[in-house]
Amino acid sequence: MSSLYIICINIFDLAEEPVCYGADKVFLVDDECLKIYAPNMYGEIVYLLAKKYKPEALLVDGALKGRESAPYIAYPLRRFPRRILILCSVIRHYI
Repeated sequence: MSSLYIICINIFDLAEEPVCYGADKVFLVDDECLKIYAPNMYGEIVYLLAKKYKPEALLVDGALKGRESAPYIAYPLRRFPRRILILCSVIRHYI
């Protein structure tokens, strides 16, 4: 089963697109507090989702915002065995 976490603001129209690429579940976090980017807040949201839904691995965007928020995700996840955080530069979808 594959899931996708989308954290942003005003993106309801994009929530269904990942399903077309094979995601079984899409978790959408849309809140006014996300209007101003803060890596610790994004990291906390992903950490709480990971704590609740217990994914086997987390893929984080290798662009600037992903690299900034990754430590805020990885540090609290160290307490959970078998949680893997992967920083991705390029992900290609092969059909």
